[in-house]
Amino acid sequence: MGSIPTRSRHSRRVAIRRRARRAAQVAAVIGGLAAIATTARGQERDSARSGVTPVAPPALLAPRDSAPPASDAKGGAPPAHVASLNPAVHPPITARAAFFSSLAVPGLGQAKLDRSYAGALFFLTEIIGIYRLRQAEIDLHYAQRHLNDSTRVVLTYEQDSSGQVQFDSTGAPIPATFGYARYDSARVDARKTHVEDWEAVLVFNHLISAADAFVAAQLWDLPAHVRPKVARTEDGRMLYGATVTW
Repeated sequence: MGSIPTRSRHSRRVAIRRRARRAAQVAAVIGGLAAIATTARGQERDSARSGVTPVAPPALLAPRDSAPPASDAKGGAPPAHVASLNPAVHPPITARAAFFSSLAVPGLGQAKLDRSYAGALFFLTEIIGIYRLRQAEIDLHYAQRHLNDSTRVVLTYEQDSSGQVQFDSTGAPIPATFGYARYDSARVDARKTHVEDWEAVLVFNHLISAADAFVAAQLWDLPAHVRPKVARTEDGRMLYGATVTW
């Protein structure tokens, strides 16, 4: 007699047990991961409460000039070049006073603002301009006084057969021909132009000196606004930067 094949009840129980075991393993893994995440978050909260600083990128160090300026040995006010680093300190003179000081005497406003080199440059330019202007005025007065007069001048000198100039016993060249140079209106006009040029140089020096003193007084606290900063990374590299506040 033939038999009809059927599945065994024992094999069904084994398959059900295997599926339950796998489901329990998956649930255990998921529960473990959740527990690890919860523990990590709890540690972060605890470290924050206990005052532990988390790891962060290296911050820039404080600028070197952040400390307040110290007074001098006698206990007085700090010098001008130290006080200028403090934004709360005002310039020795106002911008308006610096402008008119250098407009009257080039370099005076710069000297009051502790800019000795700039003040010396403008003052030296003023001295040279005054000297050259005075010399040009002397030449102009001489040309005006001798207008239409003529002066005898040497045109050529005696030469030998080779074309060399002949000299007398004293070593002076021997003149051959003479002429007359006149102080006409063209020469007087040229001397007037020289005077006007040096006058323009002096006016320009006064204006530039006044403008420079005005700007220097306005930007007196600029070194306090531009602050260099330095930082060191974990691998030993140095980072350089600066902050500019307006």
